[in-house]
Amino acid sequence: MAQREETQNNVTYLVVKHHSLCEESKTPKEGFEPVEVFNPKTKETTTKYIDKWGAVTGYITKIDVYDTKDTYQTRFQGFKIHIDDEVVVDLPQKTAAYDAFCKSCENIDYSKPVTFSAYHNRSKDRTGFSIKQDGQGVDWNYTKDNMGDCPAWEIDEDGEPDTRKQRAFLKSRVVDFAVPAVEAANAARNAATSTSGEAEAPKAEAATASAGGKGKGKGKSAPAPAPVDEDEIPF
Repeated sequence: MAQREETQNNVTYLVVKHHSLCEESKTPKEGFEPVEVFNPKTKETTTKYIDKWGAVTGYITKIDVYDTKDTYQTRFQGFKIHIDDEVVVDLPQKTAAYDAFCKSCENIDYSKPVTFSAYHNRSKDRTGFSIKQDGQGVDWNYTKDNMGDCPAWEIDEDGEPDTRKQRAFLKSRVVDFAVPAVEAANAARNAATSTSGEAEAPKAEAATASAGGKGKGKGKSAPAPAPVDEDEIPF
């Protein structure tokens, strides 16, 4: 079972930030490290506190599609990926992690555990993100060299990139394929458990990307080396 701090509804929320997959808090918590975060909109630097997991492995049990529209000053869109009903990974739109999931979601076998990991891509000095199953990276369906049905970026009348058609298409891959596939896999697991009386499926396992690759906390172990992620070149 994943190790975590007590959170609302007994669920741990993870974000892809700070060169890791981590739990983030606005207030100090035991075992969390402080980090300075700059907000480009407010031009202010604040201190947040994070617990780096590095990676999480488990069954995807639900995918929430969220869109706050005009509820707040800033519109928030993305997916919340539920792992074994005890961990939620937030993938906001217009991030590399969101795009990676959209482009690979049709190649995931939702009847098997999935591993999400985030790490420091030192060559580009940014946070990398990968999705694995059975120890292998999950292939993307849409790449800059083979876009398939994915629309290319367009150029608007002001000469600026227009990504709306492409983003709508990528979102539809999750909504139209991944969401029902997850629901079907859950139904099959529940039916098998009810029929056979077998024990509950294994819960999410956490891994940390701490210095030296050492496990941090009971139940956490170092993640497998992350594969080289594809260049995030606009297409």
